[in-house]
This record gives sequence, C-alpha cells and structure tokens, in this order.
Amino acid sequence: MNINNLKYHLTNFSSIYLTQAFFNGCFYGIRSLFVLYIISQFSFTETQAINLFATFMILCYGTSLAGGYIADKALGVKNTIMMGGALSALGLLCVLFSSQDLCFFGLALASLGSGFLKPNISTAIGLLFKNPKDPKKDRAYSFLYIAMNLGSFIASIVCGFVGKTYGWYYGVLLISGVFSGATYFVYKTMKFHPSYKEKPIVFKGRLFGGISFLIFFLYLLFKYQESLHGLMGIIACGSIIYFGVIFYQCQGKERKDVLVICLYIFLFALFCTLFEQAGTSLMLFYEKAVDRHLMGTVIPSSTLLSLDPLFVLLCGPLLIFLSNQYLEKTKPLTGLTKTGVGFLFVTFSFWILAFSTFQNEASFIPLLWVIGAMLIQTIGELWIAPVSFSKISQYAPARYKSVMMSFWPMAIAYGHYFAGFIAQFSLNDSTTLSSGNSFEQYRSFFMYLSLLPLCVGSSLLLYQGSKIAIILARKRKTLSKIFCFFTFFK
Repeated sequence: MNINNLKYHLTNFSSIYLTQAFFNGCFYGIRSLFVLYIISQFSFTETQAINLFATFMILCYGTSLAGGYIADKALGVKNTIMMGGALSALGLLCVLFSSQDLCFFGLALASLGSGFLKPNISTAIGLLFKNPKDPKKDRAYSFLYIAMNLGSFIASIVCGFVGKTYGWYYGVLLISGVFSGATYFVYKTMKFHPSYKEKPIVFKGRLFGGISFLIFFLYLLFKYQESLHGLMGIIACGSIIYFGVIFYQCQGKERKDVLVICLYIFLFALFCTLFEQAGTSLMLFYEKAVDRHLMGTVIPSSTLLSLDPLFVLLCGPLLIFLSNQYLEKTKPLTGLTKTGVGFLFVTFSFWILAFSTFQNEASFIPLLWVIGAMLIQTIGELWIAPVSFSKISQYAPARYKSVMMSFWPMAIAYGHYFAGFIAQFSLNDSTTLSSGNSFEQYRSFFMYLSLLPLCVGSSLLLYQGSKIAIILARKRKTLSKIFCFFTFFK
C-alpha cells in the first residue's frame, strides 16, 4: 500500500477503527474479569459463575439480530452504536452493586448493548464506500479485524493487571468508563459516505416499549438461566427462521445476493466451530500435555489464548501488504479462493498439533509446537474472517444491511455452540499424562478435527478451479471457431 492510500485510509476510516478497538477491548476486558469478579462479589460457586458467563456470552452474540433490526428499521447505524455503548456502560455500573437482581439487570443491559454494537460497527465500515460491492472492502475489513484484535489484546492485559492489583471491582469500573468515553467519541467523530442517509426514529413509543421488553426478557433469562439449557438452540432456530423471512421478502437479484451471504455465514460458522476449540478441548490439551515451563516459571494455559490476537497484530498488516504487492497485483482473488486457502491453513495447524504428539511417551510436548500451530491457524483466520465480513457488506440488500451483518456475530455464537459438541468427544476428564500414558488419544482427535477444514478448503478451491477451467475452455473454443472462420475464407 503506497503512502497516499495509507493517508486516505487513516483520514476516512480511523474513527471506526478506533471505535472497534475501544468497544472490542471492553468486551474482551469484561470476559477476562467476569468469572473472578462474580465469584468475589456474590460468593458464587465456580460452576454457577461459569454457567452465568456462558449465558452472558451467548446473549451478547444472540442479541445481534435485535441490534441489526433496530438500526435498519428505527435508529440508524450511528445512533444504535451510541445506544449500545450507553447501555453497556450503564449495565456494568449496575453490576458493581451487591444486589444479585441488580447484577442480572445490569447483565441484561450489557448483553443488549453488545448486540447493538457488534453488527453495526461492522456495517459502518461498508457505509464509507459509495459502491456497495467495491473490491477495496476486503482490505478495509482486514484492517477492522486487526483493530478488533488490538483492542482485545491490550484490554485483556490492562484489565487483568488492574483487577489483580487494585481489585476486580475497579477493573469493571474502568471498562464502564471506557464504554462511556468510546460512546462520546462515536458521537463526535463517526461519519459516513454522503450517499448514505439515516432516517432515525428516536422518540417512538413502540421502539421504547420494544427495547424495554427485551431488557426485561433478558433479565429473566439471566435470573433463571439454569433452567434454560437449550437457550442457544432456541436462538439459532429463531435466527434461521428470520433469515428465511428476509429471503422471502427479497426479490430476484437480492435473493441471489442473500444466498451468497448465507454461504459465507455458513463457512464462517464452520471456522468458528474449529476456532472455538481453543477454550475447551485445546485448553485441556495445553493443561495436560504441553510443557509450559519458561524461564523458571509455569505459563498458565489460559495465557496461550493470547497468542491469537498477538499473531493477528503481527501477521495482519504483513499479509495485507504481501497480498497487495504480489497475490492480487494483476487480478483480485475471489472470496471463496481466500476462504479455501484459509481452511487449508487451519488444516495444517491441526496436523502440526497431531505431529507434535510423536514424542517420547514420558515427556511433555514442547511449547514451540503450540506456538507454530497457532501461528498457522491465525494466518488461516486472516484469510477467512475479514472476507466473510466484507462479503456480507458487499451483497447485503440496502434495507437489510445491519440485519445481515448481525448474522456474522451470530455465526460466532453458532461456533461456540457446536464447538461444545465436538469438545465432548475429544478428551476425557480423567486424562492425565504420566510416563505410562500415550498421546494417541490427542493425535487421533487432531487428525479427525483436521478432516472438516481439509474437505471444506479442498472443495472451495476445486470449485474455483473448475470455474476457471470452464472459462478457459470457452475462450479456447471461441478462438478455435475464429481460426476456422478465417481459414475457410483463406
């Protein structure tokens, strides 16, 4: 990218990039503090705290559909982002009080606020372009994805330090303050392309009643969350039905575009199913099988999860530069080609983990194997996640832009849900490593896990290759006819 393009990028996009970094940092900051704060503040058991955390995560993603719908039908993108920031800040302030009911109410506000933020910040990037299908969107969403990981990387460290040093209470208070500041920053700086006109309906009674109902409903879900084991299944079914309603309301060309979006959402959900193994089966693998001793200390297994945002920050700009200068210099790669390559990188990462188990049975697996596997997986992630972002923005019908973008965070929720099913068949709770144990169980699991991305990636690349072959065959046939025509007259 030359200096003029970089200056253009910084001038027109920096507001949204910083907004994404702030809000995503707050989200991951509260993730890093949540369980420890809830246990210390309300004396919950570890099981109760983990169940409450799971419900909070599901609803933070599951409310994205409501955020997209309200942005499209009522408030507009910018106002919905501001409302999401305000609800999140207020919700975390409620969590600071010692009343459990007030805590549940605060979590309801914060989860709805997250649902307002997640799809609409992503939509905002697309609204900076005049042409909805501008190919430069891939690059813009790659930078947005880097900003997202920058926020999560910094916030996890800062919030963890503040919480550990001064108390978890002050960590939550800090996040609430950042939410408030970021909301004001959006109000002062966020602007879109002049061709996009927002028509907000701010003071309608029906809108106020709908949001109030959602808050009360979410409060009940938190209060009685132990009785709602099928919560994610209900949300998934509801979102699929709503997607079908949107498809039915679309016409002709719009339906074809919606089907393209459906494909990318499906592919991204498959990736998330694999990626979210990090918090379950891979976490157990790190804990039980990996040598985490470094410079005289033992690295906590949870710390290894920070490798992904770190590698995104390191590899993201480099990958964009190399792609610009070499891979896409003559002709841009298609979205399905990029996604297929990404899935193959994910496959290689699981093969590295499987190969790492061919060690001395009495020893633990060296940490370098895990670092190498996570680096390869992150490169795959950078080929998949920003592309799905971009394609949804490119193909979404104008009247459904925020709603369609809300299915991107919903795909993460689907990934969490299905990742849990896969993890149940991975490693037994009783697995411990000693001189008498084998790594065969881990090896088999990683090899089986690699089959899904291998099949998906290979299928996508073969499909793209067949399309190119058909085009070349048609061109060759046309040239042959032209040659015969001139030969006849000669």
